[in-house]
Amino acid sequence: MNSKFFAFLTISFLAAGSAVGQTFSNPIQISRDAGAHDPALHTGRDGTIYISWFENNADIYFSHSSDGGSTFSIPVRVSQQVTTNEWTSLLQRAPNFGIDTKGTIHLVWMEARIPDPRTNQEQSDIWYARSTDHGMTWTAPVSIMDANDSELYDQDYPAIAIDSQNTLYVCYLDNRDLLRGIVPHYKMMLERSVDGGATWSDPVIADQLPVSDAGTCECCRDDIAASPEGHVYIAFRTSMTETDGDKRDIFICRSRDGGLTFDSSIRCQLGDWTLTACPTKGPQIVLDKNENLHLAWCDARDDSGKLASYYSTLGHGDTAVVRNYSVSYGTPNATWPTVAIAPNGTIAYSYALDYSGGPNRFTYSSDGGATWHRTLNIPGGSGDAETVPCLTFDSAGNLFEAWQDGNANGILFAKISGIQNSSVTESSTATEPDVFPDPVTNGVLTIAIAERPQRVLLRDEKGSTIETASPDIRDGRLTISVRDLPSGTYFCEIVGKPSRHIKFIIP
Repeated sequence: MNSKFFAFLTISFLAAGSAVGQTFSNPIQISRDAGAHDPALHTGRDGTIYISWFENNADIYFSHSSDGGSTFSIPVRVSQQVTTNEWTSLLQRAPNFGIDTKGTIHLVWMEARIPDPRTNQEQSDIWYARSTDHGMTWTAPVSIMDANDSELYDQDYPAIAIDSQNTLYVCYLDNRDLLRGIVPHYKMMLERSVDGGATWSDPVIADQLPVSDAGTCECCRDDIAASPEGHVYIAFRTSMTETDGDKRDIFICRSRDGGLTFDSSIRCQLGDWTLTACPTKGPQIVLDKNENLHLAWCDARDDSGKLASYYSTLGHGDTAVVRNYSVSYGTPNATWPTVAIAPNGTIAYSYALDYSGGPNRFTYSSDGGATWHRTLNIPGGSGDAETVPCLTFDSAGNLFEAWQDGNANGILFAKISGIQNSSVTESSTATEPDVFPDPVTNGVLTIAIAERPQRVLLRDEKGSTIETASPDIRDGRLTISVRDLPSGTYFCEIVGKPSRHIKFIIP
């Protein structure tokens, strides 16, 4: 490529504490049970905040706040554990719920309550209950499984969404085609109810993958969202067996006819994660008011062995995802991310630290995910074993987060303030780029830095690592030759204090 097309860029940063003004309220301990885990968090149209979680392995509890999260109701037990299996509420399984336009709460979960007639072992099915009084009382749990299931097959990881006509959509993993020898993996199924959960349709296979015998990862949660018109989106991790191992990539199922049929599944993870094992890490999604889909997930692409948390969007009507943003900026083992979107389009994002523990991390974007504010720790000591965060905005734009805290032994909740009016991000430029040297003939990327970084990576537009860069650092400037890169959009990831994520373009 002619050298006159090479880009040269100098990027300066604001001081670490000056870009943002987020504050966290003092955490409220909603559950003090030592085994409390895996919360789910949503807000109703009237501003009521609702939260569910597990205790005692698989007992389901529920609480709500009518005063913006200042206080919460006494927890109510929705369902008492029946199964003797200890795995039915682990590994990102959660009691998932949605709230319809009338304020009715619809809750689904997986539990092994009914014995398999062949083995007399408890069979895992999808169970459902609802409440019409803010979660104070609940209907008796019922299985929503179809007659064709006949208690012979396993279902797992249910998620629920509701459209403006109060149609309920429940997706889940199903192993009937696996046990019948049709495919070597679980499949993603969808059921719908048009009468408030009284009856349920027969299941429809939702994952339409490019490989005929591919299926759904059997140990990763999925997530579902529905537009007001009944367009249904399901995010899940695949299991596609290939000669070099299983591909554990994130795909989207989309239905434009209320869940009756599904389009070809859309890949949103643009770098392969090859893993012949259980990742136990699924995606999370949310739709904005224009029906753009926002996605959060983690993977360890490029055989890096280290998890990173990613963000991407699928535009309304689009058939492809074009970018992956590494929101965790090289933080090792960033996992279990969650995403939420405010009425004004502000995107909130939080993730946990796998294996090493410590506080959950939080950041947000004011420009549609192109750049992200300085990452902050969720309140707690550095040794707190925080995990599985969940975020929600109310209709007024107030943001709330709940999480599981291993040291505090319970479910914690906090309000996050100060993000709605901020427009400056850490990865944006504070001044006009310096022209040094000639940007036309010098294919060099230059970045102003305060101290020597731990590592510098160059990534392409898909988020895949191109190479570990060998920068030259002199006089507070980091320079990298990019002469051999073809035209396109790239990202420079600087791992250090602070870590940084810089976008640059080679015309």
